[in-house]
This record gives sequence, structure tokens and C-alpha cells, in this order.
Amino acid sequence: MPLLPEFRLDGRVAVVTGASRSMGRAIAKTLAEAGADVVLGARSRGDLEGVAAEIERAGSRAVAVECDVDDAAAVDRLVTQAVDTFGRLDILVANAGRFQNVDAADLELSDFDALLTTNLRRVVASCLAAGRVMIARGEGGSIVTVTSIQAHIGIPRTASYVVSKHGVLGLTKTLALEWAKHGIRVNAIAPAFIARDEEPLQDDPAFVAYVQSRTPLGRWGTGREVGLAAVYLASDASSYVTGTTLAVDGGWLAG
Repeated sequence: MPLLPEFRLDGRVAVVTGASRSMGRAIAKTLAEAGADVVLGARSRGDLEGVAAEIERAGSRAVAVECDVDDAAAVDRLVTQAVDTFGRLDILVANAGRFQNVDAADLELSDFDALLTTNLRRVVASCLAAGRVMIARGEGGSIVTVTSIQAHIGIPRTASYVVSKHGVLGLTKTLALEWAKHGIRVNAIAPAFIARDEEPLQDDPAFVAYVQSRTPLGRWGTGREVGLAAVYLASDASSYVTGTTLAVDGGWLAG
């Protein structure tokens, strides 16, 4: 059975940051499968080119752009590349994240600052760059940020991560309100524990088992499941949805 037309992304152009591996890679591939042309941004050009080749072998178009999203000018170039290559920009998936596991009493402020740069500042830079292009074009668009269940709850030993993801959630809500008048929808995906490249952290069996026991659905999530959520929020299937968070969490937030 063909995909309902509201879920299709044919003729649309998406930028995905952090697209070289794991969840970002899966998001980019799923958007392309739904019909989007995809511009892939990350620091590792070699990995990006591999993702682009996978997408093109599957019949979609993709461009790999080496981009350090700590550099606002580089982010602007990434967005400009989408317009120069494909003529437009319709979708941004701002996927950036790094985890930190340390007792708050032992947290160094320099490490806190570094994690906020990765998890929050990069998302802000990406959203602003894409939003300005969408506003100037005047045809709306969809911005999807990747937060976490930890934008809604606290978990011990993750203070920096929790603060950063709460910040992304606040940004998402504020941009949704400011940019609704431009037809730009801004939503968030909040994953729980997602397997890296479809495999959990097998080097720590106790942690793998803990996640599975704590998750109501009894397993880790996959990158593709996050990608499917991104397709929904990027597409016309969610045309009346903005400023909200879609939890892809196996039931964590229900408890």
C-alpha cells in the first residue's frame, strides 16, 4: 500500500545536522525514503559521504557538507548549500547531542560549558540559520529539534545534559510561537535510549539490561523509529502541529 500523500516529502529539501552516524544518519535516510532531497551536515566528511552514497543508491538525492556547527558562519553555509543545490529549504532537523555522566558535585564548569555548546548552542545556531531562510522565502517550513526524555525529567549524574535538553525544549516552544505567523512549524522529538546504528551498548551489559527493564516496551529504540517521527513532523501529516514534543521513548514518560 502506498504511503498516504500527507506523509510524503517529494519535492522538499531537508537539512540534517549531526547526520554522519547513529540517530542522525537514520533520520536523514528515513527523510530521503519519504521523498526529500537531503543535505547532510557534520564534522566528519568521510562518514557523511558514506551516508550520502547510501541515500543515492536508494534513489534519492543527497549532498554531504562538512560543517562544524559551533561556527555560525559554517552553519549559514550549510543552509546556503541547500538552497544553492536544490533551490529551496523546507525542513531542518537539528540533531546534536553528547552525553555526560558525572555527579553534580564533581562537575567542572568548563565541562558544563562544553556540553551546552554541543547540545544547545549548535541547535540554536542551526534553527536561526534555517528559520531566517524560510522566513525570507515566505513559504513556511518545518523545523524539528531533537531533545530527549531528559528535557522532561531529571536523571542523577546527568545535570549538564538535562539542562541542555531543557534549553532545547524551551527554544522549540518559543520559536514555534514566534514563527507561526510565517507558516513555520517548530516541534521536538524526545527519544529515550536509542541503539547506536541499531545496536545497543553491548560493552555494558548491566546498563543494557537496566534500560530494557526500565522501559515499559522492554527494549531499546532504533534510529529508524526516531526517523519516522521526524518524517511525521516534517510532513503535511502534522500540518496543525507546532510547539509540541513527540516522545519516542517506549513509555518512559508515561510513568
